Amino acid sequence: PLSPVYLPLYLVLICSFSVSRMVFYECVLTAKNNSSFLALTNLMKEVSLKVVDSGGIVRSIQNHGIRDLPHRFRAKYPDKQGNRYFKKGRFVSVY
Repeated sequence: PLSPVYLPLYLVLICSFSVSRMVFYECVLTAKNNSSFLALTNLMKEVSLKVVDSGGIVRSIQNHGIRDLPHRFRAKYPDKQGNRYFKKGRFVSVY
């Protein structure tokens, strides 16, 4: 909870941002770490097309590389190598 001292400043910031013309969103995606370049490119094109078709603007796509996942993830289907559990993932943000 916010203390009463910071509450008026907090309300001013909310009001100033709500007056702006466009809302800024960022989407962080996690993909399998062994995905091919072609699969990642098609995924980013598909996501960007959905945003543009809905009236949004995609300013940039940023690859954050392969990082450790917070816990082990299980895929619905195994990949070509037979892996079904993943401890690492590729993080990509679209904004």
